[in-house]
Amino acid sequence: MSTFESLFGELRSMVHLPSVADPGEVWALLCTLHDHDQARFHEEVVHGYLEHLLHKLPMPLHRVSTLKALEDASQILPLPCFHLEGFTDVDIVDVVSLARVTSLTQVHTLDLYYKHVAHDGALALAKTPHLSNLHTLDISYNYLGDDSVQALLQSPYLHQLRVLDLAGNKIELNSDNYINIFKHLNPERVLRSLDLSSNLIEDHGADILANSEFLSSVHTLKLSYNTIHAEAALTLISSPHLSSLHTLDLTENPIDVETKNNLMQLGKNRGYTVLL
Repeated sequence: MSTFESLFGELRSMVHLPSVADPGEVWALLCTLHDHDQARFHEEVVHGYLEHLLHKLPMPLHRVSTLKALEDASQILPLPCFHLEGFTDVDIVDVVSLARVTSLTQVHTLDLYYKHVAHDGALALAKTPHLSNLHTLDISYNYLGDDSVQALLQSPYLHQLRVLDLAGNKIELNSDNYINIFKHLNPERVLRSLDLSSNLIEDHGADILANSEFLSSVHTLKLSYNTIHAEAALTLISSPHLSSLHTLDLTENPIDVETKNNLMQLGKNRGYTVLL
């Protein structure tokens, strides 16, 4: 057995157990294989059956120094998915530095769930042109607040987003700024799923959403664990801008049982499911 085949066998063992694989070890082995035989590497790894498995592994970005490895990775592997799962010490500096990484133009999915992104990090993500091909952004449970979220929504580079998860970010959605922001968002955007669960959205925020034309492309709108009452929920469900909606999640909002039944029926009449 050649050295390449031996190393390749070791790599296969690692990526078939992604839950226990150490991303740093996987990356080191990938580099070794690439340097050993580039032609076989591209044939058997990049274009072989391991490609989809490698995309599921998190990249080792728990220190700023590893950002160079991400740049190098783009020369070896396509990087459509980039997750920070498993690392809990990513801080503001990391995210600001991450936004400068040019190979992010290859990334379609960016997972920043509960990564202490903070306002500076959100601004950096909103301003970077390297996320122009991003389809999915999970920035939930970073407790960003309205200013950070408004910056992300106004980013000229996040126009390809199909899935945006903003749950758990202390969003109140009661500022008139949102009316202006939503008014200027292109209703022909490809956004399909918007998660605003576990925020601080009350009736006025629900009314703003109900009058937002940009929601016309959204299939799934999640507003669970907010403070939306029956009348505002009715306004939202009756909105003409929810024309493409499949599911509206309003669970754990202060709506009485009788009204819930009426709202669910109204949603059904309009062709989508209301969760209450």
